[in-house]
Amino acid sequence: MNEVWTNKSKLIVGIDIGTTCSAVSYIHLTSGVKPSIQRVTKWPGQIESEQACKVPSWIWYNTDNKPVRYGAEAFNQDPEAARKKGFSLAKHFKLHLHPSNMAPASGFKLDPLPPGMKVDQIYVDFLEYLLHHTRAFFQDTTFLGEKEWETLSENMEVVIAHPNGWGTREQGVLRTAATRGGWSTMRRAHDQILFVTEAEASVQFCLDDSRTSSALSRLDFQPNMNIIVCDAGGSTVDTTVYKVAATEPMLELKEVKSSACVQAGAIFVDDAFEEYIRRKLEWEDLDEEEVETYTSDSLEHFSTFAKRNFQGNEKLIEVKMGKRRLNISSIGVESGYMQLPGFHLFLVGGFGDSPYLKAVMKNKLDVSGRLTTSNKPGAKAVADGAAIWAITRSVVGRVTRYSFGTDCVVRYDEDDPDHLGRERSYLPSGELVSSKHAQEIFLRKPRCPMTPAIDVAIRSSTLRLIPLQSGSQQASTRPVLLQAPNS
Repeated sequence: MNEVWTNKSKLIVGIDIGTTCSAVSYIHLTSGVKPSIQRVTKWPGQIESEQACKVPSWIWYNTDNKPVRYGAEAFNQDPEAARKKGFSLAKHFKLHLHPSNMAPASGFKLDPLPPGMKVDQIYVDFLEYLLHHTRAFFQDTTFLGEKEWETLSENMEVVIAHPNGWGTREQGVLRTAATRGGWSTMRRAHDQILFVTEAEASVQFCLDDSRTSSALSRLDFQPNMNIIVCDAGGSTVDTTVYKVAATEPMLELKEVKSSACVQAGAIFVDDAFEEYIRRKLEWEDLDEEEVETYTSDSLEHFSTFAKRNFQGNEKLIEVKMGKRRLNISSIGVESGYMQLPGFHLFLVGGFGDSPYLKAVMKNKLDVSGRLTTSNKPGAKAVADGAAIWAITRSVVGRVTRYSFGTDCVVRYDEDDPDHLGRERSYLPSGELVSSKHAQEIFLRKPRCPMTPAIDVAIRSSTLRLIPLQSGSQQASTRPVLLQAPNS
């Protein structure tokens, strides 16, 4: 990122579709100019004074399952008015794509998808929305923007970030959605639509930030130094441990072990707070509509203010609930505000900007390590890092999260105790083999190194097998990706 670009012009787009908010960043590579990150802002519906790069991951659908409001416009839509029109809201839809081994905490309820809608189509609609505004923003802020977009978009690289725990199934959904959403074509999708984990995108952001941030610039990277990256987001907390492999001529990192991904994000704190408030209100002499209204009001205020400002040493936390004339002394509501004793609120992670989370992490690391935070105002680290990743590729070694291999047949060996008692059969070539198929593993998890190209190589790879038919010149192909059993 600090070297002048010497190749032909190119456009790289980084996309982060988060559980609560999303962002798009891009790098317009121009010959003779140092690369710089640009963040898409001015999303429709944003207040002029709050033109941030983050946009809510929300869509309102009408009765025909057609999207009518996106992002900030969807967030600002009066929910009661929308529901009277028969509209349905899709929010937190990212959780519906999580693999089964990333099941949320017990008791957590997923927000239902709009009736008749599948998560695949919601991703198509949202990516189409992101493309529409990204194109408009680029054209409005770039000299000869329309012409430049027309020239560069056909071969642009689109890097989509996803949680550490996602695999090829989830990548397939994202690639198809991006293609149907207009970001690429079926013919070029495998070359244009790339993926990076949110943790790796975050480390790219931090490394780039270290060149400009006064806090990070003091870090003295040395070979064999360990770096831990914790991306605390809306629904997941992704943690990866890297070791510095080299510092010259450029910084290179290798994963030390398989990255971790747990569902412990900010929305789980919101869910726990909502349950707490609802339980308190249901004990009072309130009708169902009042309970819903007060719960909704207090949750919005908690999520926007109290949660984000909580530092852990407050004796009382005030949460707005209803109008100024509302008083319910039995549960501590006075003049429309509810006071919560400090010990009732425990933040378990989720939001990297939380002062409380930072304080706890700093306290835990003071003896054995050092905590450095990287939070540029208005920045969405994952979207920035996804775009930067396409240029720098600082991570040169990854620990595989799967084992790779293929089904095979094994020659029968009468001297092998493991073969005794097995059924046997003959191949057309006359060779005696064990009838029970085996698995030949040629890369067992967790192993390192994996090169940055391994994702592409494995994605399209097939294994050439020796023909079973004697004399045949044809080879068969078999899929080689296996997920090893949990062990």
